[in-house]
Amino acid sequence: MSSDHLRRTAKRFLIKEYFKVGANELLLTFESAFLKGRDIEKQHEKLALWNGDSSRLHVRKAQYNYGWDWGPILMTVGPWKPISLQTYETRIVDLDVRSDVSEALDVKVSADLTLSSSATGQASFVLKAADGFVVASTTALMDAGHVKANFDFPAGKVDLWYPVGYGKQSLYTIEAKLTNEAGAILDTKILRIAFRRARVVEDKLIDQEGLTFLFEINNIRIFCGGSNWIPADSFLTTVTPERYRAWLQLMVDGNQNMVRVWGGGVYENDVFYDICDDYQVAESLGLELNYDDETSDFRKTNFPARHIYEITLPAAVKRNCDIHYHRASPYSGYGKPTTDRTFGDIHQWNVWHGSQEPWHNWDILSGRFVSEFGMQFRQGYPNIRTVDYWLGGDKSERFPQSRTNNNHNKADGFERRLELYLMENFKHSFEMESYIYYTQVMQAETLASAYRLWRRNWGGKGREYTAGALVWQINDCWPVTSWAIVDYFLRPKPAFFAIARELRPFTVGMTRKDHKKFADDSHADKFTVETKIEIWGTNSTLAKKKAKLEVITFDLHSNWREITSMDVVLAPNASTELFKGNLPGQPVRTKASEVPRVLIVSARLIDPNGEVLGRYSNWPEPFKFIKFPEVKELGLKVTVGADGESVVLSTNKPVKGIVLDVEGDDVKWNDQAIDLVPGDPQTIKGVGLNGREIKLRYLGDGTA
Repeated sequence: MSSDHLRRTAKRFLIKEYFKVGANELLLTFESAFLKGRDIEKQHEKLALWNGDSSRLHVRKAQYNYGWDWGPILMTVGPWKPISLQTYETRIVDLDVRSDVSEALDVKVSADLTLSSSATGQASFVLKAADGFVVASTTALMDAGHVKANFDFPAGKVDLWYPVGYGKQSLYTIEAKLTNEAGAILDTKILRIAFRRARVVEDKLIDQEGLTFLFEINNIRIFCGGSNWIPADSFLTTVTPERYRAWLQLMVDGNQNMVRVWGGGVYENDVFYDICDDYQVAESLGLELNYDDETSDFRKTNFPARHIYEITLPAAVKRNCDIHYHRASPYSGYGKPTTDRTFGDIHQWNVWHGSQEPWHNWDILSGRFVSEFGMQFRQGYPNIRTVDYWLGGDKSERFPQSRTNNNHNKADGFERRLELYLMENFKHSFEMESYIYYTQVMQAETLASAYRLWRRNWGGKGREYTAGALVWQINDCWPVTSWAIVDYFLRPKPAFFAIARELRPFTVGMTRKDHKKFADDSHADKFTVETKIEIWGTNSTLAKKKAKLEVITFDLHSNWREITSMDVVLAPNASTELFKGNLPGQPVRTKASEVPRVLIVSARLIDPNGEVLGRYSNWPEPFKFIKFPEVKELGLKVTVGADGESVVLSTNKPVKGIVLDVEGDDVKWNDQAIDLVPGDPQTIKGVGLNGREIKLRYLGDGTA
């Protein structure tokens, strides 16, 4: 079979005409996709694109094979999913099962069998719960190559599927069995299904322009915190079901409830989606875009792919299923450009790319749904083991600017961007392990800040100003320096844990900002500077939550502290503003040369039973200006419990950004990049310690 034949016959084709008596060999011959793309490009024209070879736009092939700013150029070829030989008289071509869950949560199910011929006989349909209990069954006669069946269930009769954190992931199977008039089984097909009412809601907001862009499941509006997914390997045949499950389990462990499969990769193996059940470019490329026009043909413009996104695919989706189709990502609709922050989804790359904003500006860089954002950092952490893997034992290359390390970063201009953010915020060295640590902490601080500030924007019905944040990216396709928060070897980076803390059911957040006020319009030298803080809490559960807000302000260079507490009620499925006022202990300044006190503010939400629901420590920034105490003054202690895995951290002075590690093989930690304050010890789990000494890195540990 030639590649041309395979292209014309999609993924299934008849081979009976090629068979002969005796042994048969099926030989698949593939032309070079790269050369074919180049030939097609010569016949037409070069089109604008983000990166990689422009000929890729003319080939229906995984685009990341051509290289990306996180992946190598590896042009794979050949089948990467199993091939099977099937014989039949009459087979089930398609089993199309659709469910309609009403606002009252009653469920209607339709099953439509398409057969390979107009045979006579009947089909049986059996709906089973996960435990094998038969919920419903029926039979129907074949009719001109089709068989249909319907089931109706009142609310509560079948269990609905909910995202992780909101309820059970209830799954069912429907078995369709085809028999002829003699009762012989011709074919059987089993599908795993679930029932949910899923809507994309675009409603007016109470006091902002634009519309919401949020997901509602079974009448519950969901703040979506999650990640973008790229192919898990440059060689797809190496991705086993176990690797898929390990990746997705990490997302669940990280309190994430949404994964966005990036369009430049592949349709992942079915097992990927089964496990999920369990658990501005256009403007910069000068493309011809009229955002008010969503009906033209578009193929005669210099952006002909728009015909696929906005004509071909919407029609195919409408014809084959009832799923909502979003024309692109990012996409605003309503005649707005894709950078509009008040409609649809947005890709926010003005931290790292674009205008290279400070990460502290995430609150003013928000959108209705942020489907891509991120911060790259140097080397493939959470520890140096991944770097040492690609260095292959060459210690002469074990420094940040080495050729080998540079070859394992595919982002153009990464050195300039990285050092911009490092120099603005940290005092750091270029010693390899120290450099790794500081870039880890930078990524963790950046991404945690985004989730913290954008969850604040989930203010309850009518005030869902930001309804989702999906970090770029969860994974890597090879050992590399990239935006991933978990590296190729499934080692979570500190940023993974920082994000996980911000996506817990209950969190507390804080901002600290200086307010400068001039005495009058005629004097530039007469002014006051006051530091103000704002504190809020979030609650993703569906019930209001009573708690105590405890706020302790520490002076890093003395024993002074101030403690306040108040009873608060966190609104259900929303953020709640808790406090606004001056930073305790910070004097009003009247000169730009006055150095403010180094005050750390610790906020905790405490359950009536004493459990800490959420904690956050706010430090003055940039961190490079802080004169940290001597290590011996901290009173930082590490105590390993009797189980050999529980690690208790305590301190006499505030400590920022603690990362734990050991010599030798990995330890599976359940938290990293930890801020610690006096009187609030924290327990971390370390599976695989095996009695080894724990090493701590933190800001001001004397290594920079």
